[in-house]
Amino acid sequence: MLRPETIFGLGFLAWAGVSLTWSTSPQQGALLLALLAGGYVLGQQMRDLRKLWVCLLVGASLNLVLAFAEFAVWWNGGDFRWYGLAGGSGQMGCVMAVCFAAALGYRQLWFIPIGGIGLVYAGNRGAMLAAGVACLIALWRNYRATAMCLLLLAILAGLVLRDDAGASFVSRLGIWQDTINHLTPLGHGFGSFAAEYAAWPKRTAPALQLAPHAYNDTLELLFDLGLGSVLAWLCVIFAMEGRNRADHLVCWTFLTLSLSFFPLWVIGPAFTLSLGHLARTRGEKPWRAGVSLPHTT
Repeated sequence: MLRPETIFGLGFLAWAGVSLTWSTSPQQGALLLALLAGGYVLGQQMRDLRKLWVCLLVGASLNLVLAFAEFAVWWNGGDFRWYGLAGGSGQMGCVMAVCFAAALGYRQLWFIPIGGIGLVYAGNRGAMLAAGVACLIALWRNYRATAMCLLLLAILAGLVLRDDAGASFVSRLGIWQDTINHLTPLGHGFGSFAAEYAAWPKRTAPALQLAPHAYNDTLELLFDLGLGSVLAWLCVIFAMEGRNRADHLVCWTFLTLSLSFFPLWVIGPAFTLSLGHLARTRGEKPWRAGVSLPHTT
């Protein structure tokens, strides 16, 4: 018998697939849809994701080394940075925040300082906040004071390291307002946001002429799929009833990122990988996510 998350997941895939017929960017939408489905299926088939996540953590570490190497070679006294294969500060921040959460959940403590350096280098506020949320969830049960301090430190670092918080927030508000103004019951088709946004004659945030995404995955899914986007969130809700708390940590970090960025288009398969594994581990004995710190007397 199919589980609820599987039923809603299949419904989401079907609706998103049909919406490609009226999408202005069907190739982009189809590629992401295939990657999301592949991640979910892989997560359901694997008994343990630890080794796979270790490989992903190693990849994120090598990307940080590459970014530093590029920065060292091309730096000419300005404020220009390279981000390896990540593409930009937001993309690199997404990768580092999700990997940071996975390192906490699967107790790969060697990556914690690497992830911290990567988050500071990327300088993305949303990623720092998401990493702080990961620390809060992982440590809350036994180390609440430490968890709160780390969350506050992440928020403070995000405010201090970047001085364009006001302009960035105003731009996002404009994008969100424009997106809301163009919502339709059936959506514009999966993957259509960038092309649709560029075609609008008037935009609320004129300083940002072109927006590749809505900087909020919930809002972008609603724009692309209309009421059909509800199927995606029902799948998430039922899948997160699974008992593997390490993957819960990854999912909550991802959802925090999605409030002000577009991680679904950056590291979405990692999210559905954890969702699939949560669905697989439903009913199994839970094991606690987070680091084991020594008790003091």
